[in-house]
Amino acid sequence: MSLTLSHEQDVCQAAFSGELTIYTMHEVQDALLGLLQHPRVQLDLSALSELDGCGLQLLLLLQAKSAAAGHALRLFGSSPVLDEIGLLIGMSLPPHAED
Repeated sequence: MSLTLSHEQDVCQAAFSGELTIYTMHEVQDALLGLLQHPRVQLDLSALSELDGCGLQLLLLLQAKSAAAGHALRLFGSSPVLDEIGLLIGMSLPPHAED
């Protein structure tokens, strides 16, 4: 798992790669929740290789905490894993941050 950060103006660009599952939660939770310190984040999930219910819960928690803090969090990316989960839960992510 890796989380790569870069900054453009006032936006934190974050790219996540690897697994987001119950088995990797202890490795990724602090890094992902650390994004909450930035008022504007764009999180690219296109390199996500696996996602389970725990990983999805973490993404939803991240979104909720960001909204509660008045921050803007934009999840985006297209991958087979996200497409499959999207079909199961009835939602999808845009492929690019601008969409």
